[in-house]
Amino acid sequence: MNLRKKHSNLFLRRARFIGIVLFGAFVYFYTSRLQAEQILHILREQAQTPEQSQQILQLQPWHIGLAAMTLLVGIAVIVVRVMPVRIFHSLPRSLVLIFCTIFLFCVLTSPDEQSVIQQRMERLNLIGLYDEAAKTGERYENPTAEILKQRIIALENQGCLGEKFFISPLGRTLPDSTFFLSGQEPDSAARIRLFCMLRRDLPRLAELCATLPSDSLQRAEEEALVLYNHKSANPLLIYQNTAVETNYNDFTALQKTLRKESPLKGKPSKAEANAMREAYGDTYWYYYFYGNL
Repeated sequence: MNLRKKHSNLFLRRARFIGIVLFGAFVYFYTSRLQAEQILHILREQAQTPEQSQQILQLQPWHIGLAAMTLLVGIAVIVVRVMPVRIFHSLPRSLVLIFCTIFLFCVLTSPDEQSVIQQRMERLNLIGLYDEAAKTGERYENPTAEILKQRIIALENQGCLGEKFFISPLGRTLPDSTFFLSGQEPDSAARIRLFCMLRRDLPRLAELCATLPSDSLQRAEEEALVLYNHKSANPLLIYQNTAVETNYNDFTALQKTLRKESPLKGKPSKAEANAMREAYGDTYWYYYFYGNL
């Protein structure tokens, strides 16, 4: 009888241990992956001095995950040990309770994807990790103005704003109201040129690029100038680049083929835009003709 009771107590301790381990693992990964950025953002806003803000910037998401896991697992251990609840005397019941708690935790603290991406990019830019900031959410296709602003900061500090902005889906579809299209003029030469491309103001871009060495132009600027030469009867700047010109001719050839199959009626069709995105979605030309459709 005592042996059976001993085995029963051993099984109970294992059941509790398994439940607490599962709960701890969930809390750590959930908090560090999805909630840490918001918590760090709130802590920075509550900082009283620049020194405190700088100290908070040194924290990493895994620090928040570890702290949350320690706190909540500690509470769970106390509850299991102190409360004489029979539900903890059964492994299946313990697991059901753990999963119900996890489900409720997710429902009550469900993070907003846009906020997570925005806050992560902002934090990475503030600590100088511009490459990581630029890679964060680069496949995300529903950016806010702040997400685009953080991406521009990251790419500009890497010196590749005109090279990489339109490569990512973040550069193809812009929200209706963005900081660089709402009347607030950009404050650097690279951003001014990007501003012109985003507004499809190619004559102004040509005017700005006319004072730059041709070898300093980046990919999107080269593509925009080739397009400008083709669209303008009297271009201010004659830009010649054989490789870019050939690529543009291929772009227009595919465009004409698609429009023979489905004639243009007003705006380009979604089918045409999708086909062009597959082949030329990483070019400025795609943004110029199909962006914001």
